[in-house]
Parts: sequence; C-alpha cells; structure tokens
Amino acid sequence: MPEKPLALELIDDNSSTESWGDKDSDGSKKTLTGIIKEIDDQFLKASAYGREIVLLLDFNCGNSPYQNFGDNMRKNGKSAKVFSAFSWSRSSKSLNSNKDAADFHESTEISKPGAHGITLDKLYAEEERLYKEVKEEENTKLEYKRKMSLLQKQQTGSDQDILKTEEIRTSIESLEDYLISLQETISKSCSTIVQLRDEELHPQLIELTSRETQMWRAMKECHQVQNQFAQQICLLTTPPSLESTSDYRRQSTAQLESEVNAWYNNFCNLFKSQSKYLRVLNHWVQLTDCLLDGKQNDRSLGVFILCEEWLHALDRLRVEVASEAIKKFSSIIHSLVLQQDEESTMQKKLERLEKKFEKELYSLSEVEKKFESSFTGESASSLNPDHPLTVKRAKVEAFRKKVEDEKAKYLNAVQLSQEMMMNTLERCLPNVFQSLSRFSNECVQAFEAIYGSCDKIESSS
Repeated sequence: MPEKPLALELIDDNSSTESWGDKDSDGSKKTLTGIIKEIDDQFLKASAYGREIVLLLDFNCGNSPYQNFGDNMRKNGKSAKVFSAFSWSRSSKSLNSNKDAADFHESTEISKPGAHGITLDKLYAEEERLYKEVKEEENTKLEYKRKMSLLQKQQTGSDQDILKTEEIRTSIESLEDYLISLQETISKSCSTIVQLRDEELHPQLIELTSRETQMWRAMKECHQVQNQFAQQICLLTTPPSLESTSDYRRQSTAQLESEVNAWYNNFCNLFKSQSKYLRVLNHWVQLTDCLLDGKQNDRSLGVFILCEEWLHALDRLRVEVASEAIKKFSSIIHSLVLQQDEESTMQKKLERLEKKFEKELYSLSEVEKKFESSFTGESASSLNPDHPLTVKRAKVEAFRKKVEDEKAKYLNAVQLSQEMMMNTLERCLPNVFQSLSRFSNECVQAFEAIYGSCDKIESSS
C-alpha cells in the first residue's frame, strides 16, 4: 500500500480529515493543510535564489582551501525545505521551476558556474608557484653570497689560482643571470596574482554581493508571505477533533524537529563560514598590497574597500536574534515530541489495563454463574463482606475506577498534545517568520549598501 502523505498524517488521522480542513470543499476557504503547503512552497521558492550563489561558488574543482564556505552554502540550499515533514506529492513541473529561477543570470566568463572556485584555485596555484620562486631566490642569493665570499678570499689570499678565480667568476655571473630571471618570474607571478584579484576575483565578489542582495530580498518576501499564511491558522473555524496521535503523526513531528534543527545549524554555519571566509579574504587582500610596490589603482582600492565593508556588514548583522528564533521554535517542537511520546506511553498503559479489566469482568461473570443457584435475589444483595463474590465485585469495581482514572489522564494528554500542536502553529510560526523577515530586511540593506559603494567606485574610476 502507498504511504499516506506526511501532511495529512501530522495534521490528522483518517477519520477526521474534514474537521482539520485537509479537504477544500470551498475553493476560497483556507485549510490547515493548504496553509502549511503554501508555507512550504515559499521555502522552495527562496531556496532557488540561494542556488544562484551556489552556482557561482560551485567548489567541484578539487581540494580548494576555500571549500568550506561553498560547502556550507550548498548544504544550506539543500535544507531550505524545512517543512518536508509536511510533504505531499509534487509535480515535476513545480520542482523544475526552482532550476529555472537559478538560471536567471546569463552566464558570463566572470559569473559562469564555478567561476569563483576556479579563480580561487588559480590564485592558490599562483601563490604556490610564487612561494617556490621566492624560496629559490632566497637560496640563490645565499649561494651568490657564498660564491662572492670565496672570490674575495681567492683574490686577497697569498696563493692565488687564476683558473679557480675565473671559475668562481663564471659561477657568479651565472647566478646573477639566474637571479635576474627569477626576479622577472616573481614579478610576473605577482602581476598575475594582482590581475586575477582585480579582473576576476573583484568582479566575482561584486556579483556575489548582487546575488546575496537578491537572495535576501527574496527571503524577506517569502518570510513575509509565510507570516501572513501562519497568522491565518488561528482564523480557522473548524477546531481539531479530540483524537489520539498516531505513530505516523509522531514520526512526522520528530522529522519536523530534525528538519528545523538542520535549518538552525545550517543558518548558523552559513554566517560563521561566510564571516570566516571574509576575514581570510580581507587579510589576504591586504597582504597583496605588498605585490604592487606602492602602486595602487582604483581597482585595487575597490577590492580593498569591498572586502572591508562586507566584513563589517557581517559583523553588524544580528544573526543571534534570528537564529534564536529558529532555536526556540525547535525547542517548542521538541516539547511537542516529548508530549506525544508521553501520550503514546499512556495509551499503551490504558490498553493493557483495559485488556486486564476485560479478563476481570469475564472472571466475575464466571464467579456469579457459580453462585447463581445457591441464593435468591435478597440473599445476593446481603452477602457477607468476606464472601468470594463480594470480594470479586469489589476488586472489579476498583479496577474499573483505575481504568476510568487512566482513561481520563490519557484523554487529557491527547487534548494537551492537540493544544500544543495548534499553539505551535498559531503562535510560534508567526514569531519565527516575523523575526526572519526583519533579519532578511537587515541583510538586504547591508548588501545594497555594499553593492552601492561598489558602483560608486566603478563610476568614479
């Protein structure tokens, strides 16, 4: 048999889908399942803009030392569908729309897929080459110094050997030529690094800020729409029926908790990785200043300013406020998971007691049959307290009371589970989306300011 959609099972069981509003009898009437579906669709829509950034980073080029930032961005994009615990059947057309959104930018040499990763690998290779060349220059200078010392000793010594002196002179001349060649190679490597920095890295960083601006603008709009849908939950006129939480629904709630935890972790890792990358990049850009021999053009100034402003913007963002909102939501879902587990435990306990009670009732009927012919109706009502039938009836009545008490506790647990779930959807969801909307707006303003400063520098150059 095919599995039931998680959305329907998390929200309701078979017998009460109407009361929870999982069917739209009226096209204009919002239902709980419909609202959750709309919220989830917004996550998918927002994730498409994140993939635009991943396309530019796309670290599939090997073991780049800068790979963590791209990996974390990619993971964040994959976990965008936080509400997968409410999943339902989707057409391939709706999923392909995300790819279409990701292909929004026309690929140029600077912004083609993987361009940023390729540039970083080029820079890394040039730096390795430069390191070896500088090391070789240092060793050659030491050898040159040693040969000069030998020549001086040979010229000032009492026992001068003309042939040996000429041999040393020839060796020194070769070292001088080699040093000149090394210095030219080093100068070329430095120029290549500066050229890569100014002509590839800098435009790619500008493109990244542009795509980040678009991504956070889309995130802001999506979270605002999600907030509007979440607030509609409390307007639903059909309250949930009092039914027990099924195993499938508990699994769905646990899956939702796992997805929200992944959302929280990836959200935090995104900014940690980006901040770490920008700090390394900012430091590296400052170090490249020594490659210019005091010459600094407008392009060089632009990449310096861009990296500094980007880093300062990240430091000013109130990431903790947004992440705490997600973390609090996860904590509330965890409480719901524990409550549903407690309800399940009480249900199993009640079922065991009811089975035992049925056995006790059967046992009582057998005892009553045994003594039925031995007394009349009056004598049956005035039995001795120690009579086996009296004892048995008292035992059964006590057991009945115990079952009723456990059933009352269980029904209270069912009601509490339902109330907690509705409270999570009605109150906690809007709070999360409101917090993320404000944070997304902060990001939009920050990246617009960075991108604006880049435009000013470009226009003035």
